Amino acid sequence: MNLFKLSTKRRENGTRKFSFLISLFFTFFTILMITSCEFMMSNKSESNPISVEIEHTSGAELNFIMTNNGSTDLYFSSHDVPYPPADTEDPNRGHFNQYFNITDENGLEVPYIGLLAVLEQTREMWKLIKSGESINFSVNLHGEYQFPTLTGNYKIEFISPVTVMDIHAIEGRAVNEDGDFIPGDDGLKNTVDSNIVESEIVIPNVILEDSETRAATSPCNATQKSWLDKTKNNAKTITGKAVSHINGGSDAIWVALFGSANSKNLTFTSNGLKKIQGAVGKSWTYNCHNTSNGALAATSKSSPYKVHYYPAFFKNTSETSNKFVMMSSVHVHEASHWNEVIGTSDFAYYSDCAKLAKTPSKAIMNADSYRQYIVNASK
Repeated sequence: MNLFKLSTKRRENGTRKFSFLISLFFTFFTILMITSCEFMMSNKSESNPISVEIEHTSGAELNFIMTNNGSTDLYFSSHDVPYPPADTEDPNRGHFNQYFNITDENGLEVPYIGLLAVLEQTREMWKLIKSGESINFSVNLHGEYQFPTLTGNYKIEFISPVTVMDIHAIEGRAVNEDGDFIPGDDGLKNTVDSNIVESEIVIPNVILEDSETRAATSPCNATQKSWLDKTKNNAKTITGKAVSHINGGSDAIWVALFGSANSKNLTFTSNGLKKIQGAVGKSWTYNCHNTSNGALAATSKSSPYKVHYYPAFFKNTSETSNKFVMMSSVHVHEASHWNEVIGTSDFAYYSDCAKLAKTPSKAIMNADSYRQYIVNASK
């Protein structure tokens, strides 16, 4: 009898201890979850300080508001937003990339028909946004997207990642031997928080010059034509070398730009290079512009063999300079954009292409990944 009571008492004590341990575990787990959430929210705020709000004002115009929610003054890349405001040298330049995703009331995407540009890396591309500051400007969608009707209900979302850099990281930044600003790899490219606007868009019933003709242009002079012909001929040469190189398979160059070895993607990029090679061998229409706004060259996916060139493209017209290969590769970047070639987009430029390679489905559709592959594979 005493043994039975002792055994019962032990079981009761064991149950209490077990209940206490369970309670302690859940308390610890709850504290851990709260702490983790707070850390994640704090980390998100620090790593992704830029937010964007868009408002539909009237017609096809938006009010674009960008805010620095972080505790540090920052520079942001003006190439990553539909900047600049109207007080710049060429306020009618149009867009240089697809900054918005627009869908109609049936969920169908409205195609982007604006220009896609190779953008120069300069000190001027970085714009200051102070901690807590908001910058706003007007954005016109008319002529940039192929709206199916003059009036309709559309959803609009800002989709362009924005590169930001600490204010102290840009001061005193080095330049290369050609005098070009070197941005470095310390900029953080963030997918910003953005709202979605759902509104009725009324397209003005007026004829608007398309994005290819509305900016200031002038006939290319003899010097410009000569430089364009020389660099385009060299583009054909280096693309031919890259086509031969890729026949050897997915080496370190290919993996660095297009991601882990994949036979399907290798075949796709190989065929793409051959199409680029064919495109640069054809006759093109050159359009020279008076103002640059950060661009080297630009084209539209639906306008094959028609390319726009800006003053920065003609800075150094020596075949012995480092610019010669760079400017030659600009032609292949533009050719890859055309729908009948590959139909690439501009997801990333320069050193960001290595980061994009972690997403192979985007890398094989990125124009600058092909440009960089051709430059490196042709050496």
